[in-house]
Amino acid sequence: MCDGSHKELYTFELHSGFNVDKIVLHNPITFEVEKDGQYWLCNCKQSNNRPFCDGTHRQEHIQSKIKH
Repeated sequence: MCDGSHKELYTFELHSGFNVDKIVLHNPITFEVEKDGQYWLCNCKQSNNRPFCDGTHRQEHIQSKIKH
């Protein structure tokens, strides 16, 4: 369920074969997925492939900020 956090303007470019160059997030994003595909959404906001995870969160400088 949407929590309204999309009301803060946020933009990103897609690099995953979608037909959209840039998305401005005023509303939730919807997309169709392949039946057997796995899709990981970025939560660290450092991915160069947003909204999808590209593994950037594994970099040492990011890990050092999230480890307690």
